[in-house]
Amino acid sequence: MKNLVFIFLVLFSLTAANAQENNEKTKSELKAEKKAQKMEDIKFMLETQSFSFEAMQIVKRDKSIVSLMDYYLVKVENEQITTYIPYYNPAVENQLEIENSPFNFTRPITEYVLEENEGDFTLRIETNNNEATFFFNFQISKYGHATLKVSSSNRRCISFKGMISKTDEFQAAN
Repeated sequence: MKNLVFIFLVLFSLTAANAQENNEKTKSELKAEKKAQKMEDIKFMLETQSFSFEAMQIVKRDKSIVSLMDYYLVKVENEQITTYIPYYNPAVENQLEIENSPFNFTRPITEYVLEENEGDFTLRIETNNNEATFFFNFQISKYGHATLKVSSSNRRCISFKGMISKTDEFQAAN
């Protein structure tokens, strides 16, 4: 009888251990599926020209980084680009131009060039107004992390680090 109880306990523990391994495998599979879906979403947003970029940091010319505490974005939708991002004025040390930033506007997109390289993306957007032509150059990872370099025909380049997301997600969050 003792042998029968012992065999039953051994079989039960092996079954429980096997079930636990299957649960861990399922978790990793779910994580992989979630990453794959995120990659598909990023590609779809970029191809359909409908996304937002939330700027979280400015990368200054000397490569130092300034974290942004407020909400700054570039939104691409309906063949237009809407920007609300600060300009770091190198002529006046440590001054962010926010309210009078030359990069606060909504304009039609004149050029949209998207290239994919091993799951990552390079995107170039061009627009203009009466005073200048603006260039938005994005480097976007397959998971939505992005670097944006903004330049114009009459301003120095400024770089941002941030995230790409669906436009409605940003509207709902703010």
